[in-house]
Amino acid sequence: MYSMRIKLIHVMTVFVLLYFVGCGSTNVEDQISQTEIINIVEPATPNANSPTVMINGVLFVQCWTVIIFEDDDANIDGTITSSVSISELPGVDDQSNLDFLLGAPYIMHEDGVAVFMDYRQEWSLFRPR
Repeated sequence: MYSMRIKLIHVMTVFVLLYFVGCGSTNVEDQISQTEIINIVEPATPNANSPTVMINGVLFVQCWTVIIFEDDDANIDGTITSSVSISELPGVDDQSNLDFLLGAPYIMHEDGVAVFMDYRQEWSLFRPR
């Protein structure tokens, strides 16, 4: 009977120690800070717009369609002369929100405006927004 009490006391002691000390957490939320949890659950909102140009007071958005002109000497209607950050929309004529379009020629097209993408060596269609 005496040894049974000692065993019971040992078992209870182990449970009490585990209760206060713990045996290591496998819960992910216990291992990372509250700020990190918020960042995991709520990712940051991207701060970018679609590639856009403003021509004659109208915003045109790139639609990733390649335009092929039959005539190599197509009449250039203008050039992109300034740019704003991709997080902004162009606010003045001949402006883009892509830096690499500075100096790019454009041609008015029946579906919008074709802008020459120098890095791709092709005309890309931008449609009215």
